[in-house]
Amino acid sequence: MARKLDISRSWVTVLYQRFCRGENLVRQRTSRKSKLEQKHIALILETYEELAIEKENKQKEYPSVRILSSTLYELYKDFPKVSDETIRRVLKKFFVHYPERARHHYRKRWQAEAIGEIVQADVSIHPWLEKKPAFPLLLIMDDHSRYVLAAKFLSQDTIENHMPVWQEVFSEYGLPYKVYYDNDPKYSKKNNGLIATAFEELDICVVNSRPYQPQGKGKIERKIQTFQKQLTFYLKKTLKKQRIETLEQLNWILREYVIEHNKTPSRALDGRTPEEVFSEARRKPQKDLFKPFTATPEQFEKAFAFRAFRRLDKTYEVSYNGHKYRVPKENAFRVLPGVNIEVREFPGKWVKLF
Repeated sequence: MARKLDISRSWVTVLYQRFCRGENLVRQRTSRKSKLEQKHIALILETYEELAIEKENKQKEYPSVRILSSTLYELYKDFPKVSDETIRRVLKKFFVHYPERARHHYRKRWQAEAIGEIVQADVSIHPWLEKKPAFPLLLIMDDHSRYVLAAKFLSQDTIENHMPVWQEVFSEYGLPYKVYYDNDPKYSKKNNGLIATAFEELDICVVNSRPYQPQGKGKIERKIQTFQKQLTFYLKKTLKKQRIETLEQLNWILREYVIEHNKTPSRALDGRTPEEVFSEARRKPQKDLFKPFTATPEQFEKAFAFRAFRRLDKTYEVSYNGHKYRVPKENAFRVLPGVNIEVREFPGKWVKLF
């Protein structure tokens, strides 16, 4: 009925309630003076066009109404406070290329019973900056609250770049019960991935999703899709005000976006924000399964070190990456030539024999 009459569903509900009460349906709502003048409409259309990002096929991708409204309030201090729906109606009426968004039925997914029970993580390689090559973003999210625990742009998708991010998460929130990841070699238990082995040494269970089935980690995939659609415009808006030259400066902007994103209501949480759900669960011991992170920096480095096995020769030496390493005399009596020695290397710091 709403589509047929081209009116909102809420107004159809009001008319139906009047019909049930036997009231007059012709009576209209009280007319209100619009807060938006012609100059404000022009600013909306102009800003919407400026925030658009050109794709490789010469098509344009436009930001969400939420990002558009926040940009308008930042750029123009005298812009009247209106709802996002009002701005959406202006775009639908005056913007020729405003995309018609189909209404999708929202399917609520299964979620963990407590925070820290499952933490999902994934990497998205995407052109986050306009007209710049793609580079990776590591995203770590709590399954129960959809709270983004960490997000960081990486120069390369390597183990060395993943380790500091996980250390920050463990230090701030604690150790989760499970980490859910895809079959990336770094996290794969079947291939004895380094991060998977390190997690198990820290008493964290690693669960890998089935290959070629992204539906298994639908929450983190949906979160990454949201970041790809909104973060790109957020970075473009911010880069207009300040100049960014390093990846560290870009990560500072990303931290601000994550804070704002965690305060955004979500349909998956029945209109609550991830920050509200996460903070509420933190106050209830039965809802918080994060374990205290008591490992020292040396223990953390030992868990995340590269591992290899080398045979001990007659001179009590092993070869590793073109170098010779000798077993100290005080420990030589514990092993015999010909046995395998475990070599662990923490990149750029140390090499140890076990």
